[in-house]
Amino acid sequence: MKFVEQPDEFEEICTVSLTYCGGTDATNSYIDLYDLSTALNGFHRSLAITGHYLFNDEIITRAPNAKGVRIITSPPVEGSFGIVATILGVATIIGLAPRDTPVGHAFGSLYAQIIFKCTGKQLDYSRFLGQDKIDQVEIETSKLESLAQKVETSVKNIHRPIMTQSALTSNIVVDEQPPITFDSQTLDLTNKLIIDTNPTQFTGRVAGYSANTRSGMIYSWEEKRAIPFELERGIDIDSSVLSKSLGLYDTVKSKHRKGAKSGFFKFLAKKVTNQAGATRKYYITHIYSDSLIQIPSELT
Repeated sequence: MKFVEQPDEFEEICTVSLTYCGGTDATNSYIDLYDLSTALNGFHRSLAITGHYLFNDEIITRAPNAKGVRIITSPPVEGSFGIVATILGVATIIGLAPRDTPVGHAFGSLYAQIIFKCTGKQLDYSRFLGQDKIDQVEIETSKLESLAQKVETSVKNIHRPIMTQSALTSNIVVDEQPPITFDSQTLDLTNKLIIDTNPTQFTGRVAGYSANTRSGMIYSWEEKRAIPFELERGIDIDSSVLSKSLGLYDTVKSKHRKGAKSGFFKFLAKKVTNQAGATRKYYITHIYSDSLIQIPSELT
């Protein structure tokens, strides 16, 4: 699919198709409108977040905030529930793509890594990406897992017609690359989380906290990214450290001291992971109050 009239600063990067097959509805050439709209919302959001990161090296949470990338489509083919999205990128932005790698292939590489990080399904990169032609986009594990966490709900939404049995499978294809297939197995994988029974010690600094819900976000020193957390219920925990840590973080941030360790403290938590082994949440069971790092004298 080609769109001949585009803004001068944008050029076509690749096309990504999404199709649904089988099931009680898709087989008969119709599909529940709510299922489809939910799935398309997830499809667009996952593409927008991937494209924004590729072009800006920045992780966002809201698809409308995507810059340097547009996702457009044409009316679906009559009698089909496949849809083709065309990814448009600003031609002047190099982004993360290797210089000798077509940007469309780079998008496919990054998108595949994110999707499979969500489902926990192993990917044969040499088969999927054809490494005799292109290189896999290199991305830090912490950033990849953060991206996957941001689009995980979107991936679940793409499974909506499968969950309601309107369709049995769906395929996402980036240009001519092999399809990413969703089915009942990947649906189960996206929904299944594993909670450690034994707490592990971590080091972190609070980036957000609500005393009402006893939950928030904590930047994990081990993970090098922010992780959602919740205080384990039924256990007496010194939650005042959380507010103090958040205050220290705000002070450090206002002083533009990104590398400062003020506000970090040690804690015990039960780690929640998905099928890919990516951390999705901490259930904090104990906080070492005396481990809280204060603000250095030069920042006071």
